[in-house]
Amino acid sequence: MLKMAATLILGLTACGLAACGGGGGGGGSAPGPAAGPATAFSATAGVLAPAQAATSITFSMAPSTSEPALLEVHVALPAQLRVSQQGALSTNAAVLLDGDFDGDDYVVLCGDTSNASAPPLPEGALFDLRIEPTEPRTPGTYEVTFTELRAATSAGAAVPIVATSFPVTVVVE
Repeated sequence: MLKMAATLILGLTACGLAACGGGGGGGGSAPGPAAGPATAFSATAGVLAPAQAATSITFSMAPSTSEPALLEVHVALPAQLRVSQQGALSTNAAVLLDGDFDGDDYVVLCGDTSNASAPPLPEGALFDLRIEPTEPRTPGTYEVTFTELRAATSAGAAVPIVATSFPVTVVVE
């Protein structure tokens, strides 16, 4: 499912979400014009206390007039951390989530990939990503990098992003 959805987001700006969801579209055409001002995303730092098996990093979207409806983000983890094998992704928002590995990166797709009139993503927390230490547990401060952020409106226009890559810190005690 994720590989198909990731392929869809790659083509969003080339053929428009409506065309991707409803058939047809010019797969090789140039991206549409950017949709409004840049949108900012952020994530919280995490701490794994000695008795704690996992921590959550909350990924959020700042208020945006660009109205992104679909977001793809890659998560690069150091060798001392991994995505939790139980309940890796969760959300309190009304968004669809999918996540899976693509090589060494964990790729998260947030939004409706099958609805041509998908609603915009909500402001605030979009999802929580559960992170746990690998064995043997190695105390230290590590960087988890959110990279290759891409977003599009329901019309398929690329949404400018303030920072397409940024790190967050996870401390393992």
